[in-house]
Amino acid sequence: IRGRATLQPWRGPKTRLSFAILGLGDQHYWSRARPVDVNLALTAISGGPYSAEPDATVSSPMPSSSASLGDSRVRRKVLAMTMVLAAITYLDRVAISVTRPHIARDLDLSPTQMGYVFSAFYMAYALFEIPTGWWGDKVGTRKVLTRIVCWWSAFTVLTGAAFSYSSLLAIRFLFGAGEAGAWPNVARTFSRWFPRQERGTVQGIFFM
Repeated sequence: IRGRATLQPWRGPKTRLSFAILGLGDQHYWSRARPVDVNLALTAISGGPYSAEPDATVSSPMPSSSASLGDSRVRRKVLAMTMVLAAITYLDRVAISVTRPHIARDLDLSPTQMGYVFSAFYMAYALFEIPTGWWGDKVGTRKVLTRIVCWWSAFTVLTGAAFSYSSLLAIRFLFGAGEAGAWPNVARTFSRWFPRQERGTVQGIFFM
């Protein structure tokens, strides 16, 4: 069976792809070609070109070389932004260790109390890691990562406003709860923006 596929103009979330069903060895098949319309939903992934969620629609399954080049530039920007995010998450969680002697002196905290302050962050981080990853599946990683960045920025400032042991403990616990889920949502972002054959390399660069 010989055939030819022609793309019709884009008319919404779906595009109609016409196939000509032709007779084998028929010299006059073009005059008697019988078109069969097949509806194909050509959707792009939420937040990226490799997803199966109907957030965006493309009109052709075969992008041009210029479109592919553009996608590649955007993917590099996505990787760079997630690397900055990863660096900040490490910095803001360990910065308190540098100021520990000063905090302990100002709030009159013992080494044991400071240990609980440190543990509060990681306990909350562990408790909220899976729920925040689930939340990213439900509402999208862009919204969740934006919320995480705003949350940790606010609680980094609030850490300096602690006036007692209990307030510092509460702030650090909420800090960990808000920062949890960054890694799962970044991994989901990579699955949406990068083709499968590049994800191992991207994850290696991200964790570097």
